[in-house]
Amino acid sequence: MKIEYIQSGDYWIPNLACPPSEGSYGKYGIMREAYLRAHQRGTYAEMMLMGTLHAHLVDVDRQANETFEAMMTHALEVEPIPDALSWLDQVGYINNMKACIEELILGDILYHN
Repeated sequence: MKIEYIQSGDYWIPNLACPPSEGSYGKYGIMREAYLRAHQRGTYAEMMLMGTLHAHLVDVDRQANETFEAMMTHALEVEPIPDALSWLDQVGYINNMKACIEELILGDILYHN
């Protein structure tokens, strides 16, 4: 990778520019970026300099969302919402299921990938 420099006064500053980004990332991509920045500084800096960070974050976000949807669908097939519960308890049931699945995704995809 060739780095170009521009002169600013007495200093030569690297002319770093981000490559054009394709796609966007959401919640899980943002969480992965925060994790890399805080705990994997070397990996974060390398990906940033090589221009692969954005593609990695888009991929992690896509993978996490697909896994979440698949696990949520499977969980509702295995243990459907009981009809005997009030609507508020049904919402709590779904929220609990979402929280459990998200914990699995955070551990498996975001923090160990």
